[in-house]
Amino acid sequence: MVFLVIVILLTTAKPVFSEAPYWFQVAVNADIGRVNVTGARVQIMTHVPQNPQAELTSYWVGLTLPNDAFIQVGYTSRKPCFQACSAAGGYPVRFMEYFPPNTASLGSGYGHSNIGDEVGPNGTWYTYSLQSNGNVWSTYVNGVFAGSADLALSNSGGNHPSAVAEVPRALTTDIILGPVEFRNFAYRDTNNEWHNVPSATAHIGLGAGSGALLPGVNNPYGLQVLGANDWLAGSGLPQPVNNQPIWIESTAMPAFPYSDIWKIGKTTKIFLFE
Repeated sequence: MVFLVIVILLTTAKPVFSEAPYWFQVAVNADIGRVNVTGARVQIMTHVPQNPQAELTSYWVGLTLPNDAFIQVGYTSRKPCFQACSAAGGYPVRFMEYFPPNTASLGSGYGHSNIGDEVGPNGTWYTYSLQSNGNVWSTYVNGVFAGSADLALSNSGGNHPSAVAEVPRALTTDIILGPVEFRNFAYRDTNNEWHNVPSATAHIGLGAGSGALLPGVNNPYGLQVLGANDWLAGSGLPQPVNNQPIWIESTAMPAFPYSDIWKIGKTTKIFLFE
């Protein structure tokens, strides 16, 4: 009888791929030329509850420095009682994480993560930001300090910030990710002045430390642009070609209530995915 139970469980389980776990990412990269960035920020809408089938899903803004250091800040929705539990599975908490110089490309196991209080309620906009003061990079959630790290450099050396939706440590391709809305992506220059990202490109891929995709296995996540500097990222959305421009204007567009996003049949002069 025990043998039969094991057989049933194996045949009904979701597929697990030999090269997993995967760090699935869908990202918007700032297209700002060779600007030396000293800060980045984005607004991310809180979306709860989220599907708790993955260990976690996360939404963040991050920056890699020329010395292979990295820092990010955003929110993550965790499975019940995975590491530091939130009040209920699927409800997001803010986090920041950094990887010291010469470790970011190595993937997991080299960084440090701080998990904070829950963010919400559903449909609330939070601003997630990071910025340098000398070589020390600090992170903030709605202007409240969330952690810092000395990364040995004071600017990005021409690297661009990214706003990312992610499923880390995924064993399957059927995990629901959001979708979650992002808007008002901005960067800070070496004069400590903030600028809206005037144009951006798309990236659908894998994070550092991910297993390689096997033949026939694809990143299942995508993007939908709602207007200049306003987009959705996650499940059930079309996939752009990597490095394809997804908006080319800096004009502010109206924000849409989350409950009405799926009702929008919008056509504008900027680039939209249909």
